[in-house]
Amino acid sequence: MITSVQRSPITALDRPTGHTVLVISDQPPMSSSSERASAAQDADSSAPLEGRLMTDTQYEPAHTGLLLMDPYNDFLSEGGKLWPLVEEVATEVGLLDNLRAVVAAARAAGIQVFVVPHRRWRESNYANWNFLTADQAGGNENRVFEDGAWGGDWHLDFAPQESDVVVHEHWGQSGFANTDLDLQLKKHGITHVVTVGMLANTCIESISHYAMELGYHVTLVRGANAAWTREMLHAAHDLNGPSYAHAILSSDEIVTAFKGAQV
Repeated sequence: MITSVQRSPITALDRPTGHTVLVISDQPPMSSSSERASAAQDADSSAPLEGRLMTDTQYEPAHTGLLLMDPYNDFLSEGGKLWPLVEEVATEVGLLDNLRAVVAAARAAGIQVFVVPHRRWRESNYANWNFLTADQAGGNENRVFEDGAWGGDWHLDFAPQESDVVVHEHWGQSGFANTDLDLQLKKHGITHVVTVGMLANTCIESISHYAMELGYHVTLVRGANAAWTREMLHAAHDLNGPSYAHAILSSDEIVTAFKGAQV
């Protein structure tokens, strides 16, 4: 059951699995949203220079794909089942505005958008499964991304357009496993993928890592994804990201790169 919990100075996020994640901090509570935003930005950029990958990559529209992960109301909209769990971090990094800017810049440049959705909740999803992860069990219990319901519909700002490719729904975290994503990318001549959406340390990390293993050039985008906690976001970008991503850029940097590639 998703519950409301006190989050400062001991920060707790109740995962949709019903498990509580505690983040212990010896720092005093921050008094304003501007202070929180500054702290989040500092935490997300505090890695050594070698861990913050920037390249002179050219994002040719014909060969670049924007992978938009899980743009559902439950994740991104006020009133969504998961929004309360990501709202603090998402607000601090400017998630929604950054996603709007990145998606708009990609479309303007003629870059193909691939919407990569999680499996929507359906009554029979996990019938007779031998093994469920805690996240799958919690999502099933709470009907997260329910098919036919508002929570399982697209956030209005990120609903697929006619020219977008909507990939088959993925069951776990990787948008490649048991889907047609690799086929669609190859059919469209994509060599470079830019991953945005939710969540940074689960689906974004999994799809990006898998893309690297398949031979694609991978770009992560700070500010265009979020996580349950600042620590998880930091791990995704600064600890794990440099081991598989070819470039780690800010939202402003990828927007500028897309504009430079505009056809």
